[in-house]
Amino acid sequence: MINDRTSEVRCWRTRSIQDGYSWISTHHLITIARPVPQVFAIADDLPGWPEIFPPCQAIEILERQGGITRFRITALANERLVSWVSQRNVDKERYKVDFVQLEPFPPLAVMKGTWWFKEVSAGTLIDFVHHFTLASHDPELYSAELALCRAVDANSIAELSALRDVCEQSLERKEKGYAQL
Repeated sequence: MINDRTSEVRCWRTRSIQDGYSWISTHHLITIARPVPQVFAIADDLPGWPEIFPPCQAIEILERQGGITRFRITALANERLVSWVSQRNVDKERYKVDFVQLEPFPPLAVMKGTWWFKEVSAGTLIDFVHHFTLASHDPELYSAELALCRAVDANSIAELSALRDVCEQSLERKEKGYAQL
């Protein structure tokens, strides 16, 4: 039986205009009943993403330097396989990960965001934030914008739900050798 608790992910979207571009910002939040260091460690396991996050199909590490990692990710977006190069800046002391797509896939011009991990009484609150804009102002791209919003929403909900499930099963995973905790 599949554990479908995706409704536990809260989300909202805002739009702003900056430098003539229409920016969309999304927030996806979930609370996981585990301590921040444990949740952060599992989410920070970049090579393990294909095992943890359902949309992620492959990760190729291109370069690591301190807390900064450049990598190619291949993932499903609206049931279409896409690939892009991203850079992550991991701040382990503040439990924060900033990311930016260095080679976004069309029709994106820019995709960036932050994973925030905050201690709350129930465990860990994750605020997974995306900011993005399209490569064109063409009103005909409205359907592409909607498709991107659907993909960001669907993938973020799937990823946060899967992370919650992995964290809740972390002791079992550790016994099986799937994760270092």
